Amino acid sequence: MKLEEVPDPVFSAMPSERGLAILPTEGRVLSPADGVVAELLASRHAVAIRTDSGVEVIVHVGLDTVAMRGEGFHPQVRKGDKVAAGQPLIEFSLELVELKATSTITPFFIANPGTAKRIPHRSPELAEAGRTPLMTVRVKP
Repeated sequence: MKLEEVPDPVFSAMPSERGLAILPTEGRVLSPADGVVAELLASRHAVAIRTDSGVEVIVHVGLDTVAMRGEGFHPQVRKGDKVAAGQPLIEFSLELVELKATSTITPFFIANPGTAKRIPHRSPELAEAGRTPLMTVRVKP
């Protein structure tokens, strides 16, 4: 879904070229790109990947999941780890997020928009993790 469709004011206020959101069907998040883990939040529900070109993409599992204080989240990486596109970043209890958070909707967005721009394209209704491209990014000169 488009960021402006996310039922959270922080994400819905972001310009659509910054990213998108998915509704996960299983409890794992894969790296959207090759890069380095720039940040893993203490609450373990969000991770930032910095690509070699300097674009930083944040994956934020669920809405209002910070209040879960890491319960049900199991990071598969640490800050500073090199990662490849499709590599598991966080495993989580989908059932627990459904129970304790506002939503399982998971935004992916460019944290440093001055470095890149998302190129809009039609994403499929059902994507396969690690196989279906969801977002294309053009690095700004």
